[in-house]
Amino acid sequence: MRLERDDMNTMNFPQQTQCGAVLVISLVLLAVLTLAGVASMSGSTLELRASSNAQQFQRVYEAALSRIEFATSEDPDNPLDYLQFIQDVDDPASWVAQTCNSADGCADGADWTATAEMRFTGGCRTMPGFSLESGKAPVMRTFEITVNASNAAGNTRSTQVQGVRHPAAAC
Repeated sequence: MRLERDDMNTMNFPQQTQCGAVLVISLVLLAVLTLAGVASMSGSTLELRASSNAQQFQRVYEAALSRIEFATSEDPDNPLDYLQFIQDVDDPASWVAQTCNSADGCADGADWTATAEMRFTGGCRTMPGFSLESGKAPVMRTFEITVNASNAAGNTRSTQVQGVRHPAAAC
């Protein structure tokens, strides 16, 4: 390659043809990196939603367990009464279901509501081995507590069921 000088003392380089390969390669690399970035962002958004849903479900699950613990407690503020009157043990239609929610006096949390329903299941039996005297053994009633809990938005729910035995004077 031979350089020539022109009248103004400047160097003139021979003309070379440029086909733009660098531009095309850089645009392809930019497109690939953009797609990788968008894919990782959508994956992160999906993981964030999944963890948020898991957190909401855990709160509602704990609310349901909390309502079960309250329903089975001997708290005087508890509107559920294990000594409820049952007209006929053999007639399930006479077994009144009791509820415990905010309208009945059970407080809900700031971000959850839960309704407990306690039903007598008909189990009323003498427990063996508690007394040495004949006829003095305690009698146990069996109940089933069903709790439906949901978050404040209403998009997460949990239903928990637990059986409970409670001593009674008689059935």
